[in-house]
Amino acid sequence: MSDIAPAIRECSQSAIAAVTRLHDDYVQTNRLWQELLQRGRYGLPPLIVQNAKTGTKVAGSKQWAEVARLSQLRIRIRTFKELASQVELFIAALLKLWLLRFPEIVEEKSITLAAILESNDLAELKSQAISQAVDAAILSRMMNKPSKWFSYLKQHLGATLSEDETAVFVEQKASRDVLEHHDGVVDASYLEKAGQAAKYAVGDLIEPDDQTIDGLYDLVLGLISRVAADAERKFSTTASGTPI
Repeated sequence: MSDIAPAIRECSQSAIAAVTRLHDDYVQTNRLWQELLQRGRYGLPPLIVQNAKTGTKVAGSKQWAEVARLSQLRIRIRTFKELASQVELFIAALLKLWLLRFPEIVEEKSITLAAILESNDLAELKSQAISQAVDAAILSRMMNKPSKWFSYLKQHLGATLSEDETAVFVEQKASRDVLEHHDGVVDASYLEKAGQAAKYAVGDLIEPDDQTIDGLYDLVLGLISRVAADAERKFSTTASGTPI
């Protein structure tokens, strides 16, 4: 039974590395902009950069200040969206590890005719059938609201997540969806998704700041680490033939 525990550990380490890279990129890019904008303090002339493809030229401190402002806004939004997405990616990867290890608990799903025709042997056909069933089960699960993800993880994988932290993530995920699909302008769908944790009203513009990015980083890192540790503990100690 313990053979799945190292795979869970590796999966969580990969997810944590991705989260860390996102925050590092955010901090490093902002620092580079600060250094560039402060060139005048050291008696250095402003950089002159011309895009050979478009012909656009940036030269002078005022132009660079505006370019930096827009670039930093873009990276804040991108970092926020990608950080929020890491929880979903990790949960899907964790479920795949689990369900491939215990395919008997996946609801039955018929294999496609195309897979049958393309298969060369029975073992390959069985593997494809399991893979299709697992992928379908994960897709069905992840299409639910985040609150449903966490309830499922608590019930089946022993995740010890508090109501407060999951509510905060649900709101952050709703904010992420607004940034992704509505250019940051809050609509009614945000209120529905965020529920009582909603921080914005319809028509508000969501613009993540440094504090928001840092808070989301801590939250995502904590959720991934806790779920992984709880799942690893469960599979390391459970002796029955099925984790449910």
